[in-house]
Amino acid sequence: MKQNLGQTDRILRFALAFWWLGPWAPNYSAVWVNWLIFIVGWIALVKNHPS
Repeated sequence: MKQNLGQTDRILRFALAFWWLGPWAPNYSAVWVNWLIFIVGWIALVKNHPS
């Protein structure tokens, strides 16, 4: 049985980046947590780009 997890992973990473970099991102009182979410969102977006 062949599974195409690469495509699914790419779609999920894009959805995560879109959600975390958009207006729906969680907002916490600790500023460093907000920056961490921002950085993880950008990493997910950059990793989503096909090589």
